[in-house]
Amino acid sequence: MTRDYEPRDEMDPAFDAFRRSDDHGRDPKKLFLKNPLLLPLITVRFLGALWFSFLYYVVVLMFGPKLSEDDVEVVILPVWREAILVKSGQILARMVLFCLGFHSVKRIVMPGYDEKKARHSTIMSNHISLVDIFLMMSVYMPTFVAKEAVRSIPLVGRILAGIQGIFVDRLKTERGNATSLVQARQKSLANGKRVLPLHLFPEGTTSNGKFLLPFKTGGFVSGNPVQPVIIRYPYDSFSPAFETAYLVPYLISLLSQWQNHVEYELHPLYVPSEKEKADPVLYSRNVRSYIARSAKLKFTPSTYFDKIEYHAIVRNTELPMKPKAA
Repeated sequence: MTRDYEPRDEMDPAFDAFRRSDDHGRDPKKLFLKNPLLLPLITVRFLGALWFSFLYYVVVLMFGPKLSEDDVEVVILPVWREAILVKSGQILARMVLFCLGFHSVKRIVMPGYDEKKARHSTIMSNHISLVDIFLMMSVYMPTFVAKEAVRSIPLVGRILAGIQGIFVDRLKTERGNATSLVQARQKSLANGKRVLPLHLFPEGTTSNGKFLLPFKTGGFVSGNPVQPVIIRYPYDSFSPAFETAYLVPYLISLLSQWQNHVEYELHPLYVPSEKEKADPVLYSRNVRSYIARSAKLKFTPSTYFDKIEYHAIVRNTELPMKPKAA
């Protein structure tokens, strides 16, 4: 990897997927100057979201599996403990959404959607916001794939471990091994084991909600059916997309909105052809095309590297290491 390259122009088309379409998420001072009463609103909402997250943390400690960092096998819980873990997670995730200003969530069910099949499949959606995770928890209460570093984050790490998330250390785990962990969980789902659904964001990072990035192929190697879900955030002045904004100003802007809007669209299970099962690249491209076409999103070849280079340019920070060509 090297930094020996010239940065591109800020308006380069490769950065279009990460460009904000509003002027929020950067300077919270403007908000407080316009309306000082926003401070108590933001405080109450933030503390509310934190409280409901803490409640689920307690639920996980009480009813979740007792795990160590070396555990990779799925622990099958008694039915009653799993029911408490799932139902409380869905309810509390919905309460977090309410505290974040998402008072109503629009659910769109397309013809052919099968709830039972979806819960035994790998759920895949476009990735726009940090809110996506709470949204999917309120719908399916799935588990997720996360970086190993997430395990040490207070509340979040223990909750993800409690719902038996897949932790991947990019410095120690080769891509093939990470894929094998995902495949093992997909196999458990396909075999009818009583485990939580697996949710993947195949783009690997967030965008501004207008584009669809190339899909990672790891979730398609097993050849099992996937459940497409489309997420949208209709907005007037503030976009909940988390693509370029700094975290704290972003949260302040999100919490300062009287009401935010989100909708999710449930599509029929995507069952791969024999050709797609034998070719994960083809499978991933076809699912990407299906989601892009259904959601009316634009294709972009942009990657996570383009995103962090754009961040460096607009934030005037050090350019990221550029991967060497294979």
